[in-house]
Amino acid sequence: MEYQPDTVKLIVNALAFNACWFGLVLLGNVAVPFALMWVALHITLQQEPWQELRYIAAVLAIGVVSDSLLVTTGVLTFETSTLWLPGWMIALWLSFSTTLNHSLSVLRRSRLLRAGVALTGAPSSYLLGSRLGGVELGFSLPVTFAIFSVTWFILLEVFSWIPLQRPSPINTTQNHKQR
Repeated sequence: MEYQPDTVKLIVNALAFNACWFGLVLLGNVAVPFALMWVALHITLQQEPWQELRYIAAVLAIGVVSDSLLVTTGVLTFETSTLWLPGWMIALWLSFSTTLNHSLSVLRRSRLLRAGVALTGAPSSYLLGSRLGGVELGFSLPVTFAIFSVTWFILLEVFSWIPLQRPSPINTTQNHKQR
């Protein structure tokens, strides 16, 4: 079986995110520089780096606000015991944002798949993170799982609505010539 370059890119994208996930959850802020290097490399390798950066920034902002609300409401707690997320968690959102247009791009095309990931994959990620000591859960397992499922269903829907490309001006060349 011959691999296409795009397939290799998707695999590298998925592996890099998973390496960031484990590094950040297990090592905390120590792994932040490595996650930042991955994101910088990811952006520079894109055909449209500014578009990718805008998308990453939007996902990052939404994700940080979402997890900050989970911290504020006591669903998530960190050793630092602040209302703000630790740096490693922000870097985790940054790393995750690199997957949505690449290794997880299939989620854009299927609401059913997004629902499946929201109901199982995303909550399991937080639960594994709590088992590995990166975060503590503030409620019982069923309640926490339900909160994560609903939260991630909403998040994945919102992420799928974020435009991939900036709108191009209509007939910019023609409008400029008519002036």
